Amino acid sequence: MVALAAGSLALLAADSALAQPGGRGFGPPQGGIGFLLMNDAVRGEIGVTDDQLRELEVMRDEIRNDMRERMRGVFQNFRDMSPEERDEAREKMQQEMQDLQADVETRIGGVLNQSQMDRLKQIEVQQQMQRGGVRGMLQGQLAEKLGITPEQQEQLQKKAEEEQQKLQQQIRKLTEEARERVLSVLT
Repeated sequence: MVALAAGSLALLAADSALAQPGGRGFGPPQGGIGFLLMNDAVRGEIGVTDDQLRELEVMRDEIRNDMRERMRGVFQNFRDMSPEERDEAREKMQQEMQDLQADVETRIGGVLNQSQMDRLKQIEVQQQMQRGGVRGMLQGQLAEKLGITPEQQEQLQKKAEEEQQKLQQQIRKLTEEARERVLSVLT
């Protein structure tokens, strides 16, 4: 419990600096292990061989095409839909993306060996925590993997919001002080 609290405080401090998501990759928009495999450093870290890389590149192209087809079906005639139909289409898209992410993970697991997959999943958890800070801990699979209860999620969320407000106040104060120092040159 103490370790969780200490980790949470460290994440709070890093939350705003690291909350920006990364770039583009294949697989679902928020990354996952497919996205991580686009990074040379990650592939080096887990020891991807040249043969595995070729298989992963072919898989990436297949997944892109699959995703394009799935989304085309979901969003056909989106402009002509009622607000309720659009909401339904968005929900369907979210489900399609979850299904696709599960498919990507299964397929990648067929290319990588178990130790590579284990390390890749560890890196994924680290990335989720860096990208989302405390918010990242509160969401879905990561919260589940960390064993965070709904009560703890609520407490963390409340504390994160309080700390975010304090941080914003400090930023405003520092910005004003910096502006005054810069403008003092003009007097």
